[in-house]
Amino acid sequence: MGKLRDLIQKTKDEAASKGKYFKNNELEPSMQKNWLVENCAEVWAVRDAILQGAKIKNLVLRSVTVGTGLVKAFCNNNCRITFEDFMNSMD
Repeated sequence: MGKLRDLIQKTKDEAASKGKYFKNNELEPSMQKNWLVENCAEVWAVRDAILQGAKIKNLVLRSVTVGTGLVKAFCNNNCRITFEDFMNSMD
């Protein structure tokens, strides 16, 4: 779980360095104005997998756009940064 916290913090640090914050809480850095880094489904999926015994290095992520069914490697800029290593390993 520590590795996931580190990944989330990396995204928050990058957002803060660029002056980007969640619109409803100016103290929470986020690359997306409409939600926090921790609100991404990918973050919760990785958390659940870890709690079930998975190792973070063995996980593969894919996002599916509801409505279109389009599969992509990331859902937004938060995930692009948080899971950058995942994305690079999937290409």
